[in-house]
Amino acid sequence: MMLKSIEDGSQVRPADDPLGVGATRNARGGIIEAEEGVVTTVTIDPGYAERAKRRRFIAADMDFSSATAADGNVVKTCQDAVFGGKNRQGQRLGFDQDPGQPVRAGERGCPQEGGDKQGDQPPPEDPHGLPMQPMSSLPTLTEAMRLVLGLPILALFLCWPVPGRGATFPLPTDGSNIVGQLQVVTADSRNTLLDIARHFDLGFEEITVANPGVSMWLPGEGTPIVVPTEFILPPKPWQGIVLNIPQRRLYYFPRPKANEPATVVTFPIGTARPGWPTPLGTTRITGKYKDPAWFVPKSIQEEHRKQGEFDFPEYFPPGPDNPMGMLAMGTGFDKIFIHSTNRPWGVGMRVSHGCIRLYPEDAAQLFPDLPVGAPVRFINQPVLVGVRDGLLYLSVSKPVGEYPDDIDSLLLRAIDAVALYRQTQGIAPEIDWARVRQAVHAARMLPVPVSVGAPSLEDTVASVRPEKHDFAPYGIEANQGLPPDAPR
Repeated sequence: MMLKSIEDGSQVRPADDPLGVGATRNARGGIIEAEEGVVTTVTIDPGYAERAKRRRFIAADMDFSSATAADGNVVKTCQDAVFGGKNRQGQRLGFDQDPGQPVRAGERGCPQEGGDKQGDQPPPEDPHGLPMQPMSSLPTLTEAMRLVLGLPILALFLCWPVPGRGATFPLPTDGSNIVGQLQVVTADSRNTLLDIARHFDLGFEEITVANPGVSMWLPGEGTPIVVPTEFILPPKPWQGIVLNIPQRRLYYFPRPKANEPATVVTFPIGTARPGWPTPLGTTRITGKYKDPAWFVPKSIQEEHRKQGEFDFPEYFPPGPDNPMGMLAMGTGFDKIFIHSTNRPWGVGMRVSHGCIRLYPEDAAQLFPDLPVGAPVRFINQPVLVGVRDGLLYLSVSKPVGEYPDDIDSLLLRAIDAVALYRQTQGIAPEIDWARVRQAVHAARMLPVPVSVGAPSLEDTVASVRPEKHDFAPYGIEANQGLPPDAPR
């Protein structure tokens, strides 16, 4: 999708890449063939029918032609409903309106009480340009879920656990700036690379570039899968939220509680598509929105109608099919939100018009802990240098391409980064520059040792004992804005 301007909204064009990120609706179903040739090169016996169906749903979910430009025009629903779930530590969650953002009738973005239902008429706009919707016509979360899912809500809440794999690490205190450890699992016949990535809280790009040559849809029984859960932290200061756009990672450094060690929580993110770079710089969290609604800009409505989607909605009510997801956190940058998504399989890809997208379960973990006013820093660091146990590591991601620094050679940026890190940190390990060149060429995102005499990445992977990944794959119901409802 291409946008002409923030005021105009999005302009949809046909896809020009095999994943169909900009594909039109009639491109759905062709993604699997184009990506891996599954239909033409792999024979699927009847026992694979359900898995093939699920892959088609995931592939369709990765077609972002519908309802993707949910950047801006977000309002609070002003409902008092609370929805539950569990975080990664198994603790119950309850999301209320942020105490620092009290809801009042008539407040900007909030509907007036006692208004008449609008029926099929588009909602009126308030004097500030934000659409308004009478409270009586706004579906509550419960109503929206019942309409969309057709499920008993109580039963849904009771079976809403979140994967138990955490992404919280103690901050290093020994001078290192690397957290986590590389893992290796052996795939089973049920899971795709996307299932494995989401289970370990990784994004699409991270899992695929870490496993070149492995089929995304059918990795194969017993295939070793590198799980890149080792991360070089962004440059200091380590406070609030730091989002490294090319690394497609969000780092949250919560203020440590008394007598507790400092920690960092990291999540994969979906970032802006080409032509719509997220602003760089420092801002703050300006608000937290439970169950946001989305009023579709007229330009987006018109574009969808031109493509034959005459019934494209003018308004997306709160609920699991809302493109904004069910939780959103505003930043001081105009119309830039950190939010959940109803297209979770796009996390780790370039899919938005500037906003930052999270897996629903990650948004559920971050939302209650992140205070309004927390600092937020957007950075563009495709090259990160780290040290651990006296060895120097290099993490290289493909440049975004829209920032001024991206015109520089990635190799020169890596050389400068290594030299600067050695100088500022007062360390002087001898560098294997051939490894530096290899790391830049591969751009595999995960930390690669570049010190002379250090084990190679291949040796490191070979030294890790594989664990069998025998978790059930994510179901079709995980293709929306709710955290997955199957135990992991």
